[in-house]
Amino acid sequence: MGMLRYQDIGYGVACGMVAASFAIEQVGMPTLNYCDNGVETWNNEEIDTRLDKYLKRTLPCYNL
Repeated sequence: MGMLRYQDIGYGVACGMVAASFAIEQVGMPTLNYCDNGVETWNNEEIDTRLDKYLKRTLPCYNL
């Protein structure tokens, strides 16, 4: 999904890492919800928010 969305290997790897983080942070399946504005959340956090945090910490060469 990250490769298709961003057309960049770095972002593709980052998306995979973020997806894995949602899968392993709890016992059982992650909780899927939707905000009032229709934005999808996993374990009460938006995917893009966690991706931004991850990229800012690990890929400082990207302009965010």
